[in-house]
Amino acid sequence: QSKSNNTGGGGAAVKKSSTNSAPKHNPAPKQTTGSKKGETVYITSSGKKYHRSGCQYLKKSCIEIKKSDAISEGYTPCSKCNP
Repeated sequence: QSKSNNTGGGGAAVKKSSTNSAPKHNPAPKQTTGSKKGETVYITSSGKKYHRSGCQYLKKSCIEIKKSDAISEGYTPCSKCNP
């Protein structure tokens, strides 16, 4: 009888350890950074280039816009920050 109890306990322990490994899958939400289809870029009121946030060529007049919209409006990528 004690052998069958040990087997049952061992099986339960394995199941518990498999649930403990589940939190290791938490990094998966970082894959949401792959949403480049709606990636935000920045344009200026006077230029014809789009930029990443923090680009040295962005001035105070930076305007947030979707990358796809910037492209459709004729903006081209900045050669310095390469968005």
